Amino acid sequence: LADAHTRHTTMLALFGSSLALPDAVPIMGLPSQVYGVPAIYGGIEDYGSKFVAWKRQFAKLYKSAESETKAFAAFAANEDKIRKHNAQLGHTYTLGHNMFSDLTADEFFATKLGFAKNHTTRSTYARTTHVVNPNEAVASSVDWVSAGAVTPVKNQNQCGGCWAFSATGAMEGAYFKSQGTLLSFSEEDLIQCNSGTDSGCNGGLMDNAFAWVESNGIASESAYPYTSGLGVTG
Repeated sequence: LADAHTRHTTMLALFGSSLALPDAVPIMGLPSQVYGVPAIYGGIEDYGSKFVAWKRQFAKLYKSAESETKAFAAFAANEDKIRKHNAQLGHTYTLGHNMFSDLTADEFFATKLGFAKNHTTRSTYARTTHVVNPNEAVASSVDWVSAGAVTPVKNQNQCGGCWAFSATGAMEGAYFKSQGTLLSFSEEDLIQCNSGTDSGCNGGLMDNAFAWVESNGIASESAYPYTSGLGVTG
């Protein structure tokens, strides 16, 4: 596959200096199990109308009545969580529905989180801490999106390839810092071709992805678009 797709020669630009990797941050918020629809918030009609509107908003289709019933139960459970949280005082944020509202926590973790810490870790990257010169004036904050260093939000869909998206995001920013140009790199390239140390949609590790790109380069998003999230291998 390495010869079948155009690869950017980014190894020197990306790996000319050490990369410090952040610790993984767990995603929280969805209920741990599906439960029945109570009548406390106006009965099943209230949930049903919201579910229909939500399906229309996110163009949701289900393969069977059974799968839609299961999705509705998860949606109702998440609706309960949203209403309970938003009714409480003292929070600095509110909750709302998104495209994952028909998933339980277990389903979300199984299909969206592919970080595999037990994969062989490449430990040659030095973990360094940047020490600020006390005599140097630094900005109180930096917005890398406004600076043009961040590609638009991507969607991994039904594939545990978060490790690949994490890796491309880091490399896109590093390439921008090095070359002054923002390029979108191919997650599909990593998921399909980096099979020696990572496991595609079944999980992987960013360190391994960096090492693979050092040796092989990486295709652009336009040259090798992402399809694994829809169940189609590239």
